Amino acid sequence: MKESGAIPAAKTFEAYLVIFAVIGAQTGIGLAVFQRFVYLHARQDAIFAVALAGLYAHLTMFVIIRTLQRFKDKDIYDIHRLVFGKWFGSFLNLVAMLYCCYSVLMVTVTYFEVLTTYMFPEIPNWFVSGILIILSIYTIIGGIRVVVGLCFYSVILSSTVLFVLYQLFPYCEIENFLPLFEAPFSKMLQAVYEMSLSLAGFEGIYFYYPYIQNKEKTQKYGQIGVLLTNIVFLFLIVLAIGFFGGQEIIKSAWPTLSMYKVVKFPFFEQYQVIVLCVFMLAILPIIAIYLWGLTKGIKKHIPISQKTALYVVSIILFLCTLWFQTRSQVYTAGLYFNKTAFYIVFVYPYILFVSTWIAARRKQKKERATS
Repeated sequence: MKESGAIPAAKTFEAYLVIFAVIGAQTGIGLAVFQRFVYLHARQDAIFAVALAGLYAHLTMFVIIRTLQRFKDKDIYDIHRLVFGKWFGSFLNLVAMLYCCYSVLMVTVTYFEVLTTYMFPEIPNWFVSGILIILSIYTIIGGIRVVVGLCFYSVILSSTVLFVLYQLFPYCEIENFLPLFEAPFSKMLQAVYEMSLSLAGFEGIYFYYPYIQNKEKTQKYGQIGVLLTNIVFLFLIVLAIGFFGGQEIIKSAWPTLSMYKVVKFPFFEQYQVIVLCVFMLAILPIIAIYLWGLTKGIKKHIPISQKTALYVVSIILFLCTLWFQTRSQVYTAGLYFNKTAFYIVFVYPYILFVSTWIAARRKQKKERATS
């Protein structure tokens, strides 16, 4: 895992794979629960809230990639130090690493809650966390190309499970979508805020951008990835409103997973078991990307190998997951995480964009003054 100087071509990946890296990082836990929180605020107008949040995600992705393009082969850790200096830049890097750590922790414990709620109420926490972390370690040891490859296969396999929900369309009722345009502006903003949290994940490009070949195509493929994710979320919110109606969405803990209880195949008795297994495959890319980004940051600041950092951090995270034993603990930690994630994913990129622009202007002025 050691790297010095220019990144070898063997460790980079084609730009088109950014599509799968973005989708794989976005379609995680939020995919299973977003309808309840969005509908709670916007009601039938939840469809518009999802669309508006999607547009905001497109704009934020544009700003993130434009920021990265100013520095060619630098990641977020390098940019922080170049723009803000060694000390404050290192502090911002610490915040980024803590965010990655918190993300891995929340995805892991939330998946444990899903399993205990829907299928295996007696399954131990340590078993679920151990499997997820071990699989992530195995992936990360192979390097970023393997991590992105996992995103590719995760997206392909997960999409096949998603399409079986076509069986619900005959049960949808048009009355559940009416009346439209009734949500107050404040409620719509709250719904967009809740939806934006489910779209987080694309910011992972801050970490793996230096490993992308044909970087001039990153913006195009990044936007395609966000667009496809938005289409999936729009499909699920339309299906949930049409099938459940308002009150059932609010009552359901995991609306997307609840819809799979209706799916029937003559050769499968418990189709939701397959869904939960595929759901694990869907969240693995999220854990792998954030854990890879976390250990990459540790390597840049502490003179240890990324592999050593990976083992140490994984053990610490595993021990932290054991503390979460009840739904209330997971819910409380999730509330704090959501507030943090919104500012880091959907506010800070604009601050960094402006800061890098100012730094570039100052550099140009100095060069003109000395020339």
